[in-house]
Amino acid sequence: MANEGITRPSGAATDLERRVDYLEGLLRLGEDIDHLIEGCLKSQKDLASTLEAVFDFLEERLAPAAIFLFTQNEDLRPTFYGRRLTEEALTRQVPQALSVTARLQQTVDDRAWFIMPLDMAGDPIGAFGLAFPAASAPAPDAVFRQMDLVAEELDNYFFGIQESRYKHMNIMEIQRCLKARSLSEAIDTAVSILADVVPMEEFVLLYLDEDLAGAKVVQYLVYRGFKKEFDSIERPLPELDALIKRGVDVVRPGNRDLEAIFPASAMTETILLDGLVEETLVGKLMIKPPSHIGLSIASREMIQVFAEALRQRLVDFNREKNMLRQFFPADVIRRMMREPNYRTKYLSPRKADIGILFADVSGFTKLSEQVLRDPARIARFIDGWSSGGTERFFPLGGTLDKLVGDCLIALFGPPFYDKSPAQIALDTLRSAVAIRSFTREYLASPANADIQASPFYRDFGVAIGLNYCSADVGLIGPNQDLTAFSSGMNNTARLQGLAKVDEILVFPPIKDLVQAAEPGRWEFAGPFTASVKNVAEPISYFKLVGEPR
Repeated sequence: MANEGITRPSGAATDLERRVDYLEGLLRLGEDIDHLIEGCLKSQKDLASTLEAVFDFLEERLAPAAIFLFTQNEDLRPTFYGRRLTEEALTRQVPQALSVTARLQQTVDDRAWFIMPLDMAGDPIGAFGLAFPAASAPAPDAVFRQMDLVAEELDNYFFGIQESRYKHMNIMEIQRCLKARSLSEAIDTAVSILADVVPMEEFVLLYLDEDLAGAKVVQYLVYRGFKKEFDSIERPLPELDALIKRGVDVVRPGNRDLEAIFPASAMTETILLDGLVEETLVGKLMIKPPSHIGLSIASREMIQVFAEALRQRLVDFNREKNMLRQFFPADVIRRMMREPNYRTKYLSPRKADIGILFADVSGFTKLSEQVLRDPARIARFIDGWSSGGTERFFPLGGTLDKLVGDCLIALFGPPFYDKSPAQIALDTLRSAVAIRSFTREYLASPANADIQASPFYRDFGVAIGLNYCSADVGLIGPNQDLTAFSSGMNNTARLQGLAKVDEILVFPPIKDLVQAAEPGRWEFAGPFTASVKNVAEPISYFKLVGEPR
């Protein structure tokens, strides 16, 4: 029945009775609209569906001819919601309807309009209006009191929408910031966003980094008053550094040694873990809120979201370094990762003139079948030899293409391509000489006493082929491995196959470049020619004689 929210007092009732009936009607209206909106929240209805239910309720109770509500939707965009009314029709009849700053009662044609502003904590968020037939419109005071009750209940609903949206926007912004290539810059920006929504006096991040050798290293960042005060790399905190250097496991949950620096009673600790089945400690956050405020549930939720995004960023950061560590030495990785778009700048496929090195253990089949025999022993031998070989060419600018069985393949020139052809050729040849010397030392080491006892000991060594040529090089293939493709690459593999124990064979470009760069230092025998598989013409090559002068 129309307007049943307000009980119309009878003529015979006393003034007090009429007043009581009136207030009880308002009370029922408020309780019913509150119950309705609470039900919409529990059923997780969106704003449009909730307002449809509210409009149904208002039609049943107040019987208006039209209803509208103008406010921000879930995306915080101004949106018009109407019943038997369009935005265009409303603004034609009452042009100022959507921007009112005070209650407005206005009759236009045959309709009496009652419009009021909506606000949240004093900030305008829209407008709410009802229209009745002009001939039978209720008293303005009664209508506006009813609308006040509805608006008051909707305020809480709108506040929840706004809070949820702001929370979502902050989460998205934190996640976006943490994608920045520089880890330090990413965390700085994300913390500044967190500080806008979470009151804090102090923010401490302790996390386990992996150095370029793969060892775990504790890093930290300390923010006070929303500004970074200390970090383990550029501005260390002496007291915290002292704990770490003493071997104190400061990242361990509940570590009491930190209390001298960061009192536990004042800090909230959040642990960062990776892995669902086997949890791995990544780091921890410690946040000190203002003493008179503390951390609300909403703040704790934001901290947890921040912690999860940060955990993933730290895991990705170490995974990224692990990927690069397969191919590059530590100084190269540091230089690359200073560039925000290093993958595009340095690692995207391109055609370039590069140095190529193939190094293969001579007599490996005989060595593995007749001497080493055990698979575990063979693996230890290859691991030791390949690691040592890689350590010889990394300092000379070499990058690891791959290890194929007992064959090391290295490239010279990538990823920066900033050396001259002569320097690349010299680095390639010097690496070959270093690998040959290392292989002799490795075979003669105590760890390989079983090889030294073999009657075939003299048959074992290394055979190397070198080239300087054009190739397509970069991160290529489904696994995004650093590699190179060209006929010159294939010919280098064939050249290496011609080399005997401890021989270093080179194609003419290597010989010409190093002899021009360092006259009299490098001696070569040749040229020699050989017919090789899948190549029409015989290849021409030279053999390094002795050691460089």
